[in-house]
Amino acid sequence: MEELPTPNAATTLRILALGGTYAHTDEGILEEARAAMGFDGPVAYTVEMETGAVLDTRLVLALDGSDGGAAFAIPAIALPSALPITAANLNPNWPAVLLDRDAQRWRPLGMLDGTAYATLDTEAHDWRVFIGHPVVATNPNVVLSLTQISDSALALEIHNPTGTTIETTVSPSLYFDLLDWGGMTLALAPGSSTILTLPMRVTAPL
Repeated sequence: MEELPTPNAATTLRILALGGTYAHTDEGILEEARAAMGFDGPVAYTVEMETGAVLDTRLVLALDGSDGGAAFAIPAIALPSALPITAANLNPNWPAVLLDRDAQRWRPLGMLDGTAYATLDTEAHDWRVFIGHPVVATNPNVVLSLTQISDSALALEIHNPTGTTIETTVSPSLYFDLLDWGGMTLALAPGSSTILTLPMRVTAPL
C-alpha cells in the first residue's frame, strides 16, 4: 500500500479511478489495470514522440502540446481499457482534433482550459496520431472555429475579440495535412470575423 503524505493546507491530492459495468466482476481486471496502466511501475505500451512530450502515464497518457499539439506513435497492444489521453498547454481560443495520420481520418475533440481529451483503442492497430490544433494563427488572441460543412469542405471562422485591429497569418498545422489550403494573412477590425470555406483532401471523419 502506498503511503500518502499527511494532508495540510499545501497538499494537493490527485485521484485516479477506473470504472466499469456489471459485467466487470473479475477482480483480476484490477490487477491487470494496475500493472498495465502505470499504477505500479512502467506502462505496458510504448510511446514514440515526434513532437510534444510525455508528462505522465499513470492511467492517463498526459502529453504536452505547447507547440500546437503532440504527434506520436503507439504500436498495437491489448490493454484493460481504451487508453485515455490528454494534450495540455494548447491555446483555448483554437479548436483541437485527433488525426489518424495513416488512415487520414480525424475527429474534433473536447477541450477544457487548454487541455484536449481523447481515447484510443490500442488493440485495434498501430497508431500514428496527432492531437492538437488543425489550424493556427500567429496572434494567439485570434479565435478560430473549424466546422465540417460537407464531405469535401470545412468552414473556418477567424474572429478578433479584442478592441484593436489585429493583423495575423492563419495556416494549417504542420501535422493537419487534410486541407488544400496554404493559409493567408489578413487584418481583422475590432470585434469582426472572416469566414472561409476550405477544401479538404480527405473526407473521412474518425
